[in-house]
Amino acid sequence: MQSDVDKLTARLSGARSGASKVVAQTSQLRAKLSDSEHRAAVSGAFLQRFVLSPDQMTALESDTVDASFLGALHKLEKIHDNSRVLLRMKNQRAGLEALEFAATKREEAYEKVFRFVQAQCGTLDVDAEEQEEEAALLRQAIRALRARPMLLRFCAEEVGSARRASLVSRFVSALTKGGPGGMPRPIELHAHDPMRYTNDMLAWIHQALASEKELTNRLFTADANESDERTKSHNEELALKVLNTVFDALCRPFRIRFEQALEQTLPVVVLYRLASLLEFYASTMSQLLGRDAALPEMLMECNSIAMYGFFSAWKSKMESFRVAGIGPSEDLMPPVAVNQSMTRLDEIMATLDASLTPEDARQGQISAVLEVILNPLQALCESMSTKRLAALEQHVFMANCIDSMRMPLMAYSFATSRVEQLTKTADVHIDHYIRLSSVIVLRRCGLADRARILSEAKQAAADTTRSEKDEGSSASKGGFIPLSKVAGMDAEALSISVKNFYAMLFGGSTIGSSEALQPPHVSNITNVRARNRARAAVAEILARTHTEIYNAVQDPANQYGPDAVSAVGLRDPQKVELILSNGHIGSR
Repeated sequence: MQSDVDKLTARLSGARSGASKVVAQTSQLRAKLSDSEHRAAVSGAFLQRFVLSPDQMTALESDTVDASFLGALHKLEKIHDNSRVLLRMKNQRAGLEALEFAATKREEAYEKVFRFVQAQCGTLDVDAEEQEEEAALLRQAIRALRARPMLLRFCAEEVGSARRASLVSRFVSALTKGGPGGMPRPIELHAHDPMRYTNDMLAWIHQALASEKELTNRLFTADANESDERTKSHNEELALKVLNTVFDALCRPFRIRFEQALEQTLPVVVLYRLASLLEFYASTMSQLLGRDAALPEMLMECNSIAMYGFFSAWKSKMESFRVAGIGPSEDLMPPVAVNQSMTRLDEIMATLDASLTPEDARQGQISAVLEVILNPLQALCESMSTKRLAALEQHVFMANCIDSMRMPLMAYSFATSRVEQLTKTADVHIDHYIRLSSVIVLRRCGLADRARILSEAKQAAADTTRSEKDEGSSASKGGFIPLSKVAGMDAEALSISVKNFYAMLFGGSTIGSSEALQPPHVSNITNVRARNRARAAVAEILARTHTEIYNAVQDPANQYGPDAVSAVGLRDPQKVELILSNGHIGSR
């Protein structure tokens, strides 16, 4: 039995020794498995970061640029960036190999992307919604080229050239063929109408500009990192440069057609409307293309051409009026030259008022226009009146002409300063008219010489008083002559004049409304305010002259005697003034 126990113990010890070896081997195998798994994970991660998948390699080697190609190129960019990081570590050999692989493939890939953009950008229809997928792919391709600034710049130039050719082709097609199916109709069908022809061309260009700007922004600025202001600014500048390159192509064809439209003789109003239209579109397009863009500059040059034609046509028209030698009419109304010119000026003012030009800019524009229109017209009217009219008629005629010039401007706030200037000029002519007409009315009444003598006596008395004050002496009347002793101012002469005046004053159909007391040609003054002012002023001068005669007769110093008022036949000045003022009112 002891022998069996020993055998079993020996066998148990052997089993234990064998199990220990198995456990040791198992531990070794597990350690090797863990190391292999780690190595596999590292290799997988390395392959994931530094090696393209077979599908990606196939996409890069393909000649078709699509989403898969751009995705593989993006992965290639990451491999390139990761390889540069790897070079800074101990695994430089792997980094160099990955970097060399990425560099070779990248250059080939970017060349394909560049050729793809070059081929696609010219055929893209900016208005076709079904091409949105192609546009998105083109946008991604251009975004990929940002890693190659030189290629991106070349790409922008190619995009500009391609879109430029496409735009010119579409513009010519719109001019000659019209839209799809002939609608809208070809623009050149209206070449006989310069205003509509120019407006249609500019409207088409503006619409094309809005579409092309949207496309260019989508291609070059969309998906840009907004937090990177420098990159964003660079992309916007690049997009604007492309847009200017595209639309520079329309400068020459538009200008040629515009100048051809101006070869026919156009009315001055049409020329001004063309200039206003060009200025509006130049301002609008400069907001989209930039202030120094060629297209807005070309439009402003065309604006200058139209304004030059406008000014030349107006000067020619004024010269034709002058050569025609047409004089003022008998009723002293504004001549045909003024009426026709004001009709055109009214249309010009309406054109300027309808434009979107700021108020201060309008004032500057209208100032130049009115200088060319009104100054020669005023000079023409002055020349006509000086040669063919008497002094008093000249002022009535000029007041009517200036009032006619003022009327078209009154409805527009930006012409306020010129309206005020014309109003002052017309008032000056009315003042001269009042002075001359009052002398004529006083002469009709026989009071003109009496008014002159009273005025001279008043002036002499004022001079004597001033002289005595300067000499510091007491008043001395040694040189004073009573008015009753002055020729024409004696009681008998005054009585004759006053009776004549009263006969006119009370002799009309209505008291105070005698035609003899009315200023000459006053009914020819077209402006109601000026006409009433002239009548009131002459009536006031008559009343004042009558009052001065009454006061002079009453003054004992003039030695008319104690009952001189009754002897001369004078009436109460206040009543005479009331009658004259009522007569003036009744004559309105």
